This record gives sequence, structure tokens and C-alpha cells, in this order.
Amino acid sequence: YDVSSLIVVQGNTPAVVIDWLDDLAKTESAGILGGQSIEVKLTVEGKDDLTAKQDSELSDAQKVEKAYQTEVKQKATATTGENTVVEFIDMSILKSTTANNNTTTEQIRDTGNKVLKIRIPYVTEGRDFHIYRKHIDDANVETPTIAFEENNTQHGDGTFEKGKGYLDVYATKFSTYAISYTTTPDPAPAPHHSIGGGSGGSSSSDSASTVNTPVGPVAQPGSGVADWLITDDHIVYINGYPDGTVAPNGNITRAEVAMIFYRLLINPQVKITRTFPDVKAGDWYATAVNTLASLNIIRGYDDGMFHPGEQITRAEFTAIATRFAKATDGRADFSDVASDYWAYGNIATAADYGWVTGYDGMFRPADKITRAETATIVNHMLGRAADQEWVLANPGKIKQFPDLQDLTKWYYFDMVEASSEHNFTMRNGVEKWTAK
Repeated sequence: YDVSSLIVVQGNTPAVVIDWLDDLAKTESAGILGGQSIEVKLTVEGKDDLTAKQDSELSDAQKVEKAYQTEVKQKATATTGENTVVEFIDMSILKSTTANNNTTTEQIRDTGNKVLKIRIPYVTEGRDFHIYRKHIDDANVETPTIAFEENNTQHGDGTFEKGKGYLDVYATKFSTYAISYTTTPDPAPAPHHSIGGGSGGSSSSDSASTVNTPVGPVAQPGSGVADWLITDDHIVYINGYPDGTVAPNGNITRAEVAMIFYRLLINPQVKITRTFPDVKAGDWYATAVNTLASLNIIRGYDDGMFHPGEQITRAEFTAIATRFAKATDGRADFSDVASDYWAYGNIATAADYGWVTGYDGMFRPADKITRAETATIVNHMLGRAADQEWVLANPGKIKQFPDLQDLTKWYYFDMVEASSEHNFTMRNGVEKWTAK
């Protein structure tokens, strides 16, 4: 006989991960005969918020759902205050048994003593979460809404834990869940994107730069970037880490920056004329570093080393980025960038092209740059800007990361542009996506 399990995630639902579903399938297969097969399918689907709808617009089933949603919202607001967001997710399990080409199905509403762990990607930092569930048992009897208990180490039904970028929910009953969390409005959208990278002159410390989120491509046709870097094919140039995250707020190393620009080179086949003692032949970044060094795009420090694992600064990244462009005669009008600063010309050029802006009149050249800031600068260089309407309508067709789920973050669409495969056309200067 054959036993299998399947997870189906519908619509605009986060990319959940289910543990122990295979074990449930094996338990459900007890007693089946040879030639039979069993499939246990768990479906997860985000539900629309019906609380603002008029009853006249709703079916009888939707009116019942609206009453539940209203109840939960009142509970959540009473617990955590007005700055509370409530989202509704329906989880259902269906068992299909096939024998002699006939398939029968039954819904599993309660898995008994078989607890499933459901990992749901969420931005969790600084948020207070609560989870609620309304359950209908096998006799179609509706049980009272319960609130899940947080940090119960027994991991029984009705408990959950908050991790970095995810919630782990433990459950044996499957119906409609509600997840509420507190939210604090982001501060006014002051410029917040950065640059850091390759090296320039003296060793710099670290930084995080700022750049206003673009509303469309801002690459300058005469900058010269298109002579070096791929602009007519929007390839992925930022990948996630082995743990599945993409770390938009994490700093980026000099080696990682070399890899980004190496991936984007139109012609990476160059004669290697420059290497560094601290970049070994077998290192994952060796080809990228040596290629860009041979092109005089990246340069080492005064000690002759490249320092691949060091986090890059805004000034260093700007120096690397502008070596792909024609220098301008502009000025770097930032109070913390003196005219004799080693990267003054690079910063002035980047500002002239609109790749970077300051922060309260400062550039903060020694700040470490984040991966999100890096993506924003590179998108500016390449004239890339995600099709926000398409992204919102097709969440299942973009690369999902548990720490890149909050659409309100200034960097969300820049990170999606950098990390998700897509085809595009330009319409009136605006990028329009299609699936790749």
C-alpha cells in the first residue's frame, strides 16, 4: 500500500511549514490493505476580514464567520489595545483513501493525541502575538473560542511559541484560526537605504546608508552602468541563507558584495591579474573577488588583504558601485563628508545619479550597510523597481522568506526585486512583471 501527505497553501497565505504530517498519515493508514493508498492533505488558506461588510452582502455561512471574527477582534483589542492587527487562517485536513480506482474522502477535524506543529512566517520582532481558535467537532458542534497559551514547553494542543521570524503553533484541532499582533506605525519615511561595499582607500569602519524608496527606475542612461552590468534581464542577485532567511536588516560582507556584482557582470570571463593572500582558491567568493579586482572594481586594504568577511561600509560600497559608472563633477552635500574625504568623489557621483541620499543632512560613510540598503542601491543603479501590483496579486510566484513578510517595510519591494525571478516589460517608464 502507499501512504503520502500533502500540504496545500492557498491564495495570500504565508508559506507555512508543517511538522509531523507524515506521522499522522502513517497513523491514519493503520488497517488498510495491499493495493490501497492513503493521502492526508492539509490545506491552509487565508480568510478575508468580513467585519466591515454589511450582512446584506454576506451568505449565511459568511454571517457566522463574521460573528466569530468580530468576537476575536474584540478579545484581541481588549488584550493588546487599539494598535492590533487580526488575521484569519483556515486549516483543514482531508484524508483520501483509494482502492480499486475508487476514492473516498473524509475530513479530519481532530487528530486526537497526534499534535502537529505549524510554522508560520511572521515578522515577530517587537510584536506581541495572540492566537485564537474556533473549532467545530465531528458532530458539527461549535466549541467556544479559545486563546492559545504561549511558551508552554509541553507543546500540547492550544500552545504556541514565537521565534525570530516565525510562530510555531501546536494543534490537534483544525478549523478557523485567528492570529493577532500589536503593531507600531513606522516613523515617517525618512530616507533609509544604504550603500557599502568593495574597498576604496583607507580601511573604514562600518555603516548603513539611506536612500529613498524609488517609485520607478531611476538609472541614468548616460551613467555607463549598462556597459558593465546586466540591465535588460532582471536576474536574481540576492539569495537567502541556508536557514531559509534573507536577513534584510543584516549587514553584508565584502565577499557578499563581490558576489552580487559578479553575478551581474555582462562579461565575467576576464583574465585574472589580481589576487589577495586572504582569498584562497577554494573559497566560494574567490572567483568573484579576483574577477572584480582584475577589473579594478574592488581594491584591497593597505595591508594587501581583501578582508572578505568584514562587513562593508556605506563609503566602501559607494566606491565600488560608482566604479561601474562615469564620474560626475557633482558635490557631496553632506555635513559628515569633507571635500578631502577619500570617497568624496564616489559619494558625489552616487548622489548625482540619484542612487543615494543623506540622512538628516549626513551620509554616515562609516556606518555598516544592510542587505536591504544594498538591494535598494543596486536597483537604483540598474533601473529596477518591482511591479508592486503584480507582487501583491501573485504571492505564490515570488520567493518567500520568513523574515520578508511585512509589506509595510520600506525595503520589502526592493528585496523582492532582488531575490525573485521575473520577466518584465517597460510601459511608460514603469516596470511591469510577468512570471518567469
